[in-house]
Amino acid sequence: MNLIELVETIMRKAAKAKVSIIRYVDVEDISDSQLCIDGSWVNMPSVWGICWKGGKWVYFETDHEEGQICSIKRFTEEEEVCEYAYKYFIRVIKEQQEKDPDKNPAITELVEKIMEKAEKAEVAIREYIDVEDISDSQLCIDGTWGNRMSAWGICRKDGKWVYFETDDERGYICGSKIFMTEKEACEYAYKDLSLEIEAEQAERAIRYIQNVYGYSRERAVEIVDIVIQIMQSTQKSVIYAKAIV
Repeated sequence: MNLIELVETIMRKAAKAKVSIIRYVDVEDISDSQLCIDGSWVNMPSVWGICWKGGKWVYFETDHEEGQICSIKRFTEEEEVCEYAYKYFIRVIKEQQEKDPDKNPAITELVEKIMEKAEKAEVAIREYIDVEDISDSQLCIDGTWGNRMSAWGICRKDGKWVYFETDDERGYICGSKIFMTEKEACEYAYKDLSLEIEAEQAERAIRYIQNVYGYSRERAVEIVDIVIQIMQSTQKSVIYAKAIV
């Protein structure tokens, strides 16, 4: 990971977690207490950065009041300083989330509802995965791009909310939908995943009828469809009865 990738990743992760962290600033040089920005030596409160100085890569932070440098770490390689900064900010973001864990309440509630529904139905569904970003085919998880089989998730990208799923063989993104709000994305995800759970339940019932009663698949499907229609009709009647009571 280079410096540009580091800054972009940290900004995305903080934005996704909805937490505030100190701001990154690009500097030409640093002294024991000041920053050189565009040829001028200044103090800037609550910022961090990385610069090349004296044959070393230097990570620095400034304090919150006077903007003087309050922390410095030196490294030989750019990769080393970026790894240090990444791990440090991941820890900071997690600590901020623990103070206020319900940063994405809609997504948190959605995951809990889907897991509960799948558990009651005794159905195994694709895994929820928390990502920082997605491309046309891959997921960015903890700063690393890769693939994850049979997964789903919701992430914020380019100011919009994206629901995505990955395939069962190579873990590539096989489907995605873009929404303006987190609520819309969660509503779609709940309906889509609920249909997946119900389809697996129906398939299990079809196999059971075939194995126990010896019916053909076509006949078993007809029976399951009839049962589903009866259940849906009964459910609507119950809802109607509650509404008029």
